[in-house]
Amino acid sequence: MENYFIYLVVFIVVVFGIFLILRELNCWYWKINQRISLMEQQNVLLKKILIKLDPSQNTENISHNDFLKNSDSKKSNVVKQTDDKDNIYENLSEKEKQRADEFIKFGINQGQILAIQKVTREINRFDPNEWQKLVNKAEDSDWEIILRK
Repeated sequence: MENYFIYLVVFIVVVFGIFLILRELNCWYWKINQRISLMEQQNVLLKKILIKLDPSQNTENISHNDFLKNSDSKKSNVVKQTDDKDNIYENLSEKEKQRADEFIKFGINQGQILAIQKVTREINRFDPNEWQKLVNKAEDSDWEIILRK
């Protein structure tokens, strides 16, 4: 009776090992891993489109690396320079408005620019030289000016 139990355990372990090996072979043959990778890229692009269509969308669960990964056109997006502070400020979420107000409260020097990155919704303060470098670099994400002093 004990021999049957040992044979059963060995049989289950061997079948499980064969299953794992054949699973990898099957995934490679049907290009399942490649399909998953392409679908992840598609999700990132769809999130970018969603943010462009509705900037007030909650993007807290979207990491910055997701947007930078698998990007084919490095300089396709241009950094936006808009002086329309009221419209941009009104489109910010409450959390983003609080963050922008903190920057304003703790001081923005003459010539500095307060801007929000459209993809990650990160708010940053830039000196004119830093801003010009960012504009010239035309990074993968768009920036909008919230306040120019």
